Amino acid sequence: MMKKLGTVLLSMILLFSVAACTGVESYDFSGQGSLSPGTGGNPQEETAEQTAEQTVERVETVFGERFYEIDDHNFIKVTGKPNFTIDPSVPEDTARETIKLSRLISDGMVLQRNAVGCVFGQTSYESGCIAVRFNGDTVYGVVANYEFKVYLPIYNEGGPYEMVIFGETHKITVKNVLIGEVFFFGGQSNMEWRIKDTLSYGKQYLKLGDYKPTLADDPDTFPLYDNTNTQYSAQVEVLKNEYRGAVMSTLENNDNIRIFDIRNAYSDNQSAASPGLRFVTNTEPLKDVPKSVSWQAAAFKKTGAYSGSGSIYDVSAFAYYFAKEFYKNTKLPVGVISGNFGGTPVMCWVPKNVYEHYNSNKLAQEDKLFQYGVGDQDQVSSAYRGFNTFVAPVLNYKMRSVVWAQGEGQYNKYADAMIVLINTWRDLADNAKLGFMITEHHRCGDQTSVYIDDQTVEEYRSGEPDKGILTVPYYLGRIEQQKIADSLEYCEVSAAINTGDYDDCHDSDKSLVARQSVSRFMEVFLARSGVLSGPVADTAVLSEDQRTITITFTNTGGGLKLENDGINFMVKTADGKYYEARAQKAGGAALTVDVSGLTGKTIAQVIYGALDYPRISRLDMKRHVSVYNAEGYPSAQFVLDV
Repeated sequence: MMKKLGTVLLSMILLFSVAACTGVESYDFSGQGSLSPGTGGNPQEETAEQTAEQTVERVETVFGERFYEIDDHNFIKVTGKPNFTIDPSVPEDTARETIKLSRLISDGMVLQRNAVGCVFGQTSYESGCIAVRFNGDTVYGVVANYEFKVYLPIYNEGGPYEMVIFGETHKITVKNVLIGEVFFFGGQSNMEWRIKDTLSYGKQYLKLGDYKPTLADDPDTFPLYDNTNTQYSAQVEVLKNEYRGAVMSTLENNDNIRIFDIRNAYSDNQSAASPGLRFVTNTEPLKDVPKSVSWQAAAFKKTGAYSGSGSIYDVSAFAYYFAKEFYKNTKLPVGVISGNFGGTPVMCWVPKNVYEHYNSNKLAQEDKLFQYGVGDQDQVSSAYRGFNTFVAPVLNYKMRSVVWAQGEGQYNKYADAMIVLINTWRDLADNAKLGFMITEHHRCGDQTSVYIDDQTVEEYRSGEPDKGILTVPYYLGRIEQQKIADSLEYCEVSAAINTGDYDDCHDSDKSLVARQSVSRFMEVFLARSGVLSGPVADTAVLSEDQRTITITFTNTGGGLKLENDGINFMVKTADGKYYEARAQKAGGAALTVDVSGLTGKTIAQVIYGALDYPRISRLDMKRHVSVYNAEGYPSAQFVLDV
């Protein structure tokens, strides 16, 4: 099993008294492989399919027509009948007043395959029993303090199926249930950004406000503008419409992709006339999402030249493209749970008690972990409101992974804060293997850029057009993101530094980011063969004459490729200064970086991927990076000691 977490079976609170049943036996499965509600095994040791077959075979004699619950490492098997007899003739609870299922448990839902699923909710009665019939099995649970959880056997992918939940006086039938892979798409505006936002703005790098490019400062963008005023030229509008049309052509109806979009039930509208549902008002964890949220098949209907309707049109563009690409590569049903909100810092996504513990007044200021934003409940950056609104209602619903895009500009203690967040979510979800696929920060310029070689702004503008700028928050943020992945198992970062829009913190090409994220996910979590991510920098060695640094790589696949003249390398000297450099192909899996101009200086680090080149291109961020493998995957940003 995975080296850092070890074999983790299940750790769930026992909700009922064994005295209510007869013939109790305890079966300990510890040491026999994972029965985790998460990913179900080390993908490097056994395939997901093998894990599913072995696990289902192992538990067939435990699940079935039996009343059961789970505690640490044990299934409690009841050989006698529970004090509850299913009556198939009880009426359907169409209003869901007697059995108040979580809205996740509804028509069209996707259950996580190879996992111990959970059917949960509330009832109108304080105690009693609940039964679930699904896919040939009947399993039972107990109502305690008006709430219940019923745990399902482990199933392979499939469907559609029908599920019937029986209470003592009513039943609920849930139709069109699929079993596949379930993902939670969380974070801030780069995850929130919807298909309709892209269609509304066209390509975002053309939305530059009052910015007036000049030929000297911005030769790449200048030809696209009517330089006599601040309005977009007709040429720009043509390009925007071409992009909109290209996006429209990618939208496909697919009943095997199901979308549960919590985000669009909420608004940051503060007007009294149209307050909407505002997540910042949720000072306590919600037990369920609003009534307006339901599972919807991926669907799009064109209603205008560049407008439409349907679940695809309103959902996170990243989430849609991730699901589309994942289905294309696996043919597995995909469940998309979308809960994200623009501008939300890490502190918005942890529970209140965790926030208060790590931000207590008893701590010295430098020891506080969640110091981002203002924390006012009327602000988007409200502490713990994102967790209460989007996360708390779904944690019982077993899912493969969280896909996360968040944290731009939050490099101060960001890794420490995210590690607390991830461990907290895993604990609360009873899912130690809950995956986290983090999207590397894309390219974006800002006001804290550092010009290389100690240049002033004026010197930079009058100098060579291919000189780089170090955008500090994004550079340091990517370092923090990699620290998270290095510290936690079932946590990875997917490269995205070949994307972005220099003048907008929202990268416009969500499809490219999603494709690279899906490939990395399949490589790590599904153990797909082949090279599905970029080269990984391994060592950096300074030559004896101190004129070159040789960098070796792994994961080069069909070969290491160097594009754009070896752009985007720099070195840091012992005195803390940065100097730009270029790389050359050295053959095999190595590159050399020329540092001959730094004779007499002590080189401490070599850095790749941190620079931006706005005068080379604000439009095509691929021109800002150079290291790829033959499969076309980019290297992520890296920092190596020399």
